[in-house]
Amino acid sequence: MKPGYFDRNMNPISLDEWALKVEDMDYKFIRQETIGRYLISTIWMGIDHNFYGSAPLIFETMIFVDSKDPNDELHLYQARYTTEAQAITGHEEAVAMVFDTLRQERDKEEAASAMAAIKDVLGYQMLSREETEALLRGEKAKD
Repeated sequence: MKPGYFDRNMNPISLDEWALKVEDMDYKFIRQETIGRYLISTIWMGIDHNFYGSAPLIFETMIFVDSKDPNDELHLYQARYTTEAQAITGHEEAVAMVFDTLRQERDKEEAASAMAAIKDVLGYQMLSREETEALLRGEKAKD
């Protein structure tokens, strides 16, 4: 039977040793930060969560969303790792995913704001690309 508990250096430990370490928040938390509505957290779990493979998975990165939007694709994102170095890299990748999501949202908001400003200046609604192409093909505009 393979060991079930490991310290941060991948050394097998007893349940009693694990219980002491898991209560030490400085030992448990590898990285944690809040960016906008996102909390990115990487922790040492110490319990092998690899139920189907050989390398123990004892670190985990998760993204939590402070939002009422159930469709937020990053909500409850989870990745597990064998080593602390992998966990740190995974945390940095999760942070990059959050920044990419926020950047895309900002770009969409800026585009919508620009379209609204053009509408205000010109006094009419700009057509989407699809609507413009349909008109060029001689199709009737949708109301």
